Amino acid sequence: PIITTLLVVAAVSTASRKTTIVGTLFPQPVVEWSDGETVLLDSIIKNQGAVILFSEFPDKLLCEVQHAKLASIGIRLIGITPEWNKAVDSEIAIVRDVSRLLSSRPYSDYLDHAILLRPDKYVAATAPVNKIADLLEIAEQFSPLMERSATVNN
Repeated sequence: PIITTLLVVAAVSTASRKTTIVGTLFPQPVVEWSDGETVLLDSIIKNQGAVILFSEFPDKLLCEVQHAKLASIGIRLIGITPEWNKAVDSEIAIVRDVSRLLSSRPYSDYLDHAILLRPDKYVAATAPVNKIADLLEIAEQFSPLMERSATVNN
């Protein structure tokens, strides 16, 4: 009975941990614009670094200063809503994950997170929405590398 209890506790403890996506290739979901057009996410990102705002309301997460900061360092800002939220027209590009790819683990653990992608689509960093300022600082440090990589790939 003691061993059984320990195994159950270990299994619960391990199951509740979030699997990191940092250092992994970001998936290629089919996304939908507010007008119903569906495209692959890569057609929006192209060969640029990007910050993905994965949230039910990505248009409400950054202020104008933060938008401008990302634009000035050459990083694309894209909001992705889960499949149950329709994309809306906004100052930033917002699409809906119609493929439901981001609704499965480990990506579902990153709802209400910002995800920094390198131009090669690998995840450089993540941050919960309440710590987006920290992610923007990391994005600034990556910016020269992202610009150089985008130039080489174009």
